[in-house]
Amino acid sequence: MTVRAKVLFVSLTFLGGSVPLWSSAQSLEIVNAYRTGQYFSAARLAFNEANHASTVSAKAMDYAWVTDSLIHAGLEQSAFYFFMRTLQFQDRASEQRVLEFAPLFIERIGPDLMRKFLTQFTHAADYSPKARDSYWLVTAKEKLAKGDEEGAISAASSVQANEPLYPVALQVRATAEVLSGKTEEALHDFRECADQADLRVSEPSFKDDQPSSDLLKKWKSLKKEAALDLGARCKAGEARTLYELTRFEEADQVYDEIPKSSFVWTDTLFEHAWNSFAREEYNRTLGKLVSYKSPALQFTFNSETDVLMAQSYMALCLYQDAG
Repeated sequence: MTVRAKVLFVSLTFLGGSVPLWSSAQSLEIVNAYRTGQYFSAARLAFNEANHASTVSAKAMDYAWVTDSLIHAGLEQSAFYFFMRTLQFQDRASEQRVLEFAPLFIERIGPDLMRKFLTQFTHAADYSPKARDSYWLVTAKEKLAKGDEEGAISAASSVQANEPLYPVALQVRATAEVLSGKTEEALHDFRECADQADLRVSEPSFKDDQPSSDLLKKWKSLKKEAALDLGARCKAGEARTLYELTRFEEADQVYDEIPKSSFVWTDTLFEHAWNSFAREEYNRTLGKLVSYKSPALQFTFNSETDVLMAQSYMALCLYQDAG
């Protein structure tokens, strides 16, 4: 097994999926290339065969071959195009086979980019039990985007608790619960999301002392970063919800738990400053706002920081500084 094949095997094992078996009706040359680990060659041969396919079903199956082969070759970004094209053919046999890779694509590319395609071209019955969480997750995202909070909660609740996509589903469900006024349920889900993300980070497979190839190490690093980012975003969601409930002291504690290395921290720094202002801790508010003047944060800009800074100076009776 090649290094890239090993990476794919680990990815699919982690996702709970499996590599689909393909129809013997395809070109023997493609099959031989695929079985001998010449995945890029198999993809090239399948693409060439698709250009000469006489029926839609044949072309769809060829595109499914291209998708599968490129994934095995470690070229997931390229495979994503053929994955979507396969779905557009609306050929059930080909569609069901590439949908086995839906959890992998959601993990690598994110549910937002995929939700339009999966909700438009697929149904829950098209997926195997292992891959079906992908459908429920993108459906939850789609319903949330359309303002159907109850539908989003229902769809997110269909994601299995023991599967890798579950923490993301918790974040979506918690967001929908906040919007529908179910704040206590939202707090519970945000906390569980953060806890689940922490568990993902501490998995033995992510340890640096595990022998692995450079490609596999890169994959582990991406997975770990994604889990850390999700955990930080769920912490931010919990803190924001507590702020809305005027539970400022609790919110302050949660804001403090957000790692400064996370992408979301620069946004929550301003929110944390408002939380300190609500607690009448004006000096602390100013201290947080001054952080935006750091050279490391020059890429951020928020005109409202000046407004909050002026209000803090006024609360301290430093009227000259407020001007």
